[in-house]
Amino acid sequence: MIVGRPRYKAVPELGHDSTPDGPTTTQLITPTNPTTDPFRFSVSWKGRAMKVEQLQLSQLRPYEHNPRLNDDAVDVVAASIREFGFRQPIVVDREGVIVCGHTRWKAATALGLKKLPVHVADLTPEQIKAFRIADNKTADASEWDYELLPIELAELQELDIDLTMLGFSSDELTK
Repeated sequence: MIVGRPRYKAVPELGHDSTPDGPTTTQLITPTNPTTDPFRFSVSWKGRAMKVEQLQLSQLRPYEHNPRLNDDAVDVVAASIREFGFRQPIVVDREGVIVCGHTRWKAATALGLKKLPVHVADLTPEQIKAFRIADNKTADASEWDYELLPIELAELQELDIDLTMLGFSSDELTK
């Protein structure tokens, strides 16, 4: 065990089945001892576990002013969902409007899924508006380690993993 890392109870993994209904289980993740867990990045926030539930695709609505252009990413996200299952829930507000996960929603629609893992965010309208932008923008703050990335990609290639499903263009993979 690595000292200093939080330990979590074993929980049922959010499953993926091959039917159009998609994932089938609900997942609650909580630290084994939240009072002594010094890390604040767990999915338990202010003593509440993040609840993921299955909702009908038809219950979700995209945010009509979504400033993120994501149509070009739908095919690669659909391939990822098809290969790995739904591993990141869509986040919605209390009215079912998507906060985070517009591309996953579009991919699920393209795949013909009927149910999706969803987290209903318990945030104020102001927080929802800010989180919607922050969720997309904060990913831009990171970058690839171009010494380690080729090693990882080469290992995946040796395992006969189709690298095109990772979201890299052909030009990026030949670099």
